[in-house]
Amino acid sequence: MIDGGRLNSPDNAVFDPIHNKFIAENERVAPDIEVRQDANSLHEGEDPQLERAVLELMQQLRVKKEIIVPPFNKPAKGKLT
Repeated sequence: MIDGGRLNSPDNAVFDPIHNKFIAENERVAPDIEVRQDANSLHEGEDPQLERAVLELMQQLRVKKEIIVPPFNKPAKGKLT
């Protein structure tokens, strides 16, 4: 690599004998909410995923109005050894 970078390739995999398949490679985490992300929206300056996330958070804020911050522990006093 010209700029001092390097290229790595996976040299081991995790095999699940119960389901008889390799896991943890090329697997994705399934989203809680499916949101279509298309190139036209992004080109127009819109972000459908971000907009849906803000909508979900605003709905959650309507349900729970009071946020209670738990008290923090006081720092320990004394000499460090």
